[in-house]
Amino acid sequence: MQRRHVWLSALFIVLSVGLIATLWRLVLEETIDPLLFGLAHDASRVVENLEFISLSMIFVILALVPAGFFADRTLKQQEKAEEGLRIAAAVIKHASEGILITDADNRILSINPAFTVISGYNPDDVVGRTPAILTSGRHDSYFYAGMWEHIHVKGRWAGEIWNKRKNGEIYAQWLSIFTLTDEQKRVVRYVGFFSDITERKQREEKIAWQATHDSLTGLANRKHFLERLDKGVLTARLDGSALAVLFIDLDGFKSVNDTHGHEMGDLLLKHVAELLRQAVRREDLVARFGGDEFVILLRIASVEDAERVANKVIDLFAKPLSLATQELHVGSSIGVAVFPQDGGEGEALLRRADEGMYAAKRAGKNTWRR
Repeated sequence: MQRRHVWLSALFIVLSVGLIATLWRLVLEETIDPLLFGLAHDASRVVENLEFISLSMIFVILALVPAGFFADRTLKQQEKAEEGLRIAAAVIKHASEGILITDADNRILSINPAFTVISGYNPDDVVGRTPAILTSGRHDSYFYAGMWEHIHVKGRWAGEIWNKRKNGEIYAQWLSIFTLTDEQKRVVRYVGFFSDITERKQREEKIAWQATHDSLTGLANRKHFLERLDKGVLTARLDGSALAVLFIDLDGFKSVNDTHGHEMGDLLLKHVAELLRQAVRREDLVARFGGDEFVILLRIASVEDAERVANKVIDLFAKPLSLATQELHVGSSIGVAVFPQDGGEGEALLRRADEGMYAAKRAGKNTWRR
């Protein structure tokens, strides 16, 4: 439609120029020629007029045809550019990722509908403000300084970031930021794309937790304990501190399982796990190795600290445990090993603690041995 208008305009110009040329020629004949040549007119003037008009229109047409083609080409380019803008606007509008665009001063200019869906913020909430409104407080100033340095040097950045929704909920994002520059390479816009990866992060964390924890009690499993033990030994060797390993076996647990069933046995194990957590400090580690075996890793100032915790654990089971209207009688046999006196490696400490546990059983149970 626009191209038709261009060609009609060109035709109109041709006809207009021809008409103007005709009128101009007549004006010359009626005013200038009589002054120069008198009133006598040659009959050939009509032919000359027609030739003049024809030549004028031919020259105009020859000039306008290239101009028309050029205008048509320019119009096609403009239509293509406008189509690209419409497509880009549609992509931004319907994208599942949140999108925000800021100016060179990092003031938000616009957001797309997905931004509102994910963050809860409407355009009126954020336009004119900086993305700092989204910060969760989980990242320190060094994190943001490194991110912006990368953007300024590379023109882009991508990574995981924790932000805050309008309702105050903290959530995980995968965020990509890139810059738009002018002909002088000056930044004129920052564009950010982000997606909510909270569920993915939760699944990853759950898988990681399951790989390092006992599913029944929530305590660390053998793998996690051994890793922490090796790291603890290395740290203690470097700073000259001491560690203790307590290997605990429940006495009477098999009788509970046989008498009251496995459900009661599982309930007992979970209760014992909670009692052991409460018996130590937050920085100490309690693990379940399987069955009725538990292990504790302690950072101690002296051997007496390990002995005190061992006695505390024994006292936990000195009285019957009340669970689900049942009174259960269990005890504990504990082996104690101390770094560096009883072993210089984690494996050696664990072996000595296991040997101490069996020594405690031979000594009559409900006691500890080192």
